[in-house]
Amino acid sequence: MSCVSWLVTLFGVALGSESNLNGDYVLSETPGARQTAQKFPKHFSDYPRKPMYFDVYSPTIKTLYSQVFWKSLPPVDLPEDIVKRFDGKGMAVVGFEIDQVRRTDKGDVSVPITVAYNHHFESTMIGKAASFEREELQGPNDPRAHGAHGHGAPLNWRPGDEHWVVREPEKAGDLPHSQAFGGANGGEFRKSFHGYAPGFVQVIQSPTQMQITPMQIDTWHREKMNISHPSRFVSGPVPRTSLAPTTGPDALYSGLLECPLTTRITKHVQSTAKIHIGTPCSSEVTSGDECMEIARELLSKHRFAPLRRSQEVGCFIAGDTSEFDLVHVSFKAPHGREAFAL
Repeated sequence: MSCVSWLVTLFGVALGSESNLNGDYVLSETPGARQTAQKFPKHFSDYPRKPMYFDVYSPTIKTLYSQVFWKSLPPVDLPEDIVKRFDGKGMAVVGFEIDQVRRTDKGDVSVPITVAYNHHFESTMIGKAASFEREELQGPNDPRAHGAHGHGAPLNWRPGDEHWVVREPEKAGDLPHSQAFGGANGGEFRKSFHGYAPGFVQVIQSPTQMQITPMQIDTWHREKMNISHPSRFVSGPVPRTSLAPTTGPDALYSGLLECPLTTRITKHVQSTAKIHIGTPCSSEVTSGDECMEIARELLSKHRFAPLRRSQEVGCFIAGDTSEFDLVHVSFKAPHGREAFAL
């Protein structure tokens, strides 16, 4: 079993001077511009007013080979001195760095990307006027899932799923009470520069806690790879559908990164739904009012948009793509043809 933690280092505007967590960064030139890479700071210690930093560790993540870990971890408290220093004040963040480490008696040890592959991550910080709450999402299109999980969130939803969401204060005030920190990074997350252009910051009022949602894949071949550097990648077992090479000079990454479908899992779907689609039911739906009435009986806890005319014959119900509790109902009379009836 692999046990790792995420380490987030945040830089805020204050006096101090420290080197980068992940070493030097390579910056590309802006197309059509001149010497932009030279003008942009590559070290946080080069920023105006010399920003200070503090570290935040996630709860420990435990995985087995081939497992995909995609969960919203419980919030953690920020360092006590940071909370006291910025109580009642705004903290200006000029950037952040991130690493994945094993915490040992000899200090933090970075985990190679070939051991635990980062697909993406999301993180949120709150101030004392806001709070993290554990709530059950209402469906794959619940907008709160996107904020917590990032891209692909609807695909990860399962009935009964609970996630940490931010409860903002009723009176917002002049400064934000929560901020999200991310970068849409995959395997390049360590060496992607997350520093903002000088003069730009993310401000948060009275910061207190941080919550991290990683998505990572365990690719560590326990028998043939070191968990720490130096570590030469050796492919472990992969599904038959994987197209990645497992031997030879081109076997440089795990086929698990491609998320291949496995042949080892059989899915049995059990449902008590009473919606009948396809062959005709015992009686047809003959009007839009009847169609809407059936929909309201089936989904009594949802809101309904005005009835719409369907392109196809029959009575249809569809969920909204952005509002999880909104339902769209459409209907078209059969005109002598068999209708898709409910």
